[in-house]
Amino acid sequence: MWATIILMASLYAAARFGVDTGTVRLERHQSGLDTPAARAIGDVSMVLLIAALIRLTQMLGRIARGELFSAGVVAAFRSFAFWLLLMALIGLIAPPAAQLAQAALGGPPRIEMRIDFRAVLTVGVTLVLFLIARLLERARGIDEENRAFV
Repeated sequence: MWATIILMASLYAAARFGVDTGTVRLERHQSGLDTPAARAIGDVSMVLLIAALIRLTQMLGRIARGELFSAGVVAAFRSFAFWLLLMALIGLIAPPAAQLAQAALGGPPRIEMRIDFRAVLTVGVTLVLFLIARLLERARGIDEENRAFV
């Protein structure tokens, strides 16, 4: 998992900064407007995704050590869902907000409102992940009760 995170971050950074090795050129293409604000939103989204994946990796490490329903596993899972939710909300809210800010500062008065249904779906999925985190907390409570009987 760590190798995947490092590879993903490295490829994004190389494409973002236009690394050209002579034989391999990495390019980044963005749907919609390609402005400095849009690139910054993409950068923030990537950082939030990496934070979410790090929390997921920590959770999986705890599970591998046998902590199925521990408070640490539930907290890491909830943190994973939080970072994903934040990433999805940034993807939905930041582009029109950046265009509004640009228009307010004297930029073009045209504001393009796009709804990325993948981001909407990601918001929905992360809300389900919060429900699963709540179920894990309940399972932890039941697990503790069962251990008290033995």
